[in-house]
Amino acid sequence: VDCALKTPPTDPVVDPLDGIHWRLHRELLVVTDDGKRWWVPRGFITDFASAKVGRFYLLTHRSTYSVPSIFHDYLYLTAKVSRKQADIYFHELLLRQGINWYNRWKAYYGVRVFGWYPWLKYRNQAIRSA
Repeated sequence: VDCALKTPPTDPVVDPLDGIHWRLHRELLVVTDDGKRWWVPRGFITDFASAKVGRFYLLTHRSTYSVPSIFHDYLYLTAKVSRKQADIYFHELLLRQGINWYNRWKAYYGVRVFGWYPWLKYRNQAIRSA
């Protein structure tokens, strides 16, 4: 995954809901390296990165509670891009945030290997609610 450093995304402002989920208090602007501007809407609910396999966390604390995690949740929920592209954007934003090589790739491969479950869960919910 190649990525040039660009302006970091806006900082999220969130309100806690239940200790697991958080609600965006204001819109979140994310500009990806392909020049696209994405707005995660105010009120969007995220669990940040629920990236735990067994006893092991895939993400560091700094990358867990971050714009890359919120944006990744948003793309998985809305399916505005393919799952693979959502994961590429996640990696790109982790790089821009300064997450080191090891933790960035661990997080990227974690979502590539284990992300199919939430992706399918969200697709099934969308079908049932349609």
